[in-house]
Amino acid sequence: MFERLLYLNNIIGIVLLGLLGSIPMTELGMVVDIMRPLLVWDNPQKAMKENLNVFFSMGIGLAYISLISLIVYYCISRLRLNVNIIYFIVSTIFILSSYLIFVWLKKLCASQFINIE
Repeated sequence: MFERLLYLNNIIGIVLLGLLGSIPMTELGMVVDIMRPLLVWDNPQKAMKENLNVFFSMGIGLAYISLISLIVYYCISRLRLNVNIIYFIVSTIFILSSYLIFVWLKKLCASQFINIE
């Protein structure tokens, strides 16, 4: 029974980390879209199919997740930390980066919307 609860604990932790990790990834995509808006297009399909912002967002997201993965690998292999401590470290990184990117995104939106108009 204890092994079953431990298994459920890991599943809940992984799901919560996935949800927390999606927030900064989405915000990074929004930063790329704000910095490189595609405002000139002939039809809606052209705006969606010829937009390279998704490619850049995926590259930035890959670098971000790779950095988090290296931190987790270091915590597991070198420091031999408990799984719950690693969950706490990664969730703290996700929360802090989400907040910092959000603050940056607000400032960026304010300045970019003035330039667009």
